[in-house]
Amino acid sequence: MFIELIPIGRSNRVYISPPDVFRMGIYELAVSMIMVHNHQSGKIDDSESDKELADRLLKAAKIIEIDVVDHLVITEKEYFSFADVGFIKDFEINGLLELAGKEKEEVKSLKLEIEKSRAKKEEALEIAKQLKRNDVSNEIISESTGLAIEEVKKLKVRKK
Repeated sequence: MFIELIPIGRSNRVYISPPDVFRMGIYELAVSMIMVHNHQSGKIDDSESDKELADRLLKAAKIIEIDVVDHLVITEKEYFSFADVGFIKDFEINGLLELAGKEKEEVKSLKLEIEKSRAKKEEALEIAKQLKRNDVSNEIISESTGLAIEEVKKLKVRKK
């Protein structure tokens, strides 16, 4: 339904946190995601750091109940799919999605982000409903609340 660009790093690395990756998915109430990152080097190999990143993100996704359909590594000419080679299933089967140490702290941080995001979304929806009751245009409601125009159009309100 949407594409979200998250951190752009140096030519050879970037720090990616689960809250950054899943923030928009949580806000949009996504049930599944496909994650993608690029290798500017042009090498498509699945490095240990790629596997560690996938492991961390899959753990976070499991907790927040977002299904990660695939994690792609792309270059200008080709791609590598974690799902196609069975890595995502392997992570699930081998229990690699269990949390340990630092990951538990990341989960606490992620849960706080989720709570804040849900509260902001609920607040935006309530404001949008109120504006809609007052016959404010969908475009202005969308701009004022940050909600997508499609969400605003779908809102059902009873006029007073």
